[in-house]
Amino acid sequence: MLDRWRNDPEFRARVSEAMRELWRDNPQYRALISEATRERWQEPEFRALVSEAMHEQWRNPEYRALMSEMTRERWQEPEFRALMLEVLKANGRKQSRGGLKQ
Repeated sequence: MLDRWRNDPEFRARVSEAMRELWRDNPQYRALISEATRERWQEPEFRALVSEAMHEQWRNPEYRALMSEMTRERWQEPEFRALMLEVLKANGRKQSRGGLKQ
């Protein structure tokens, strides 16, 4: 099934849509997944595994460049910029690393 997921865009789209519907239409399913996720994050081994994976991802120059560009683009959106400025000010942060520009 993993090969099919990787190689068949139509299959991927059908499965994705089915999962979106399940999540949207089934509160019991959402509760079950939410609880399982909370429990998993309490496991030190899982937390360490995810942390190392994220650190490894950020060591990749291509990933860093992509995230940098995406962030730059988001900050150009007036709604996003206003929201982030509000959040940062509410949290007592007067400026980010690069400084906030309004």
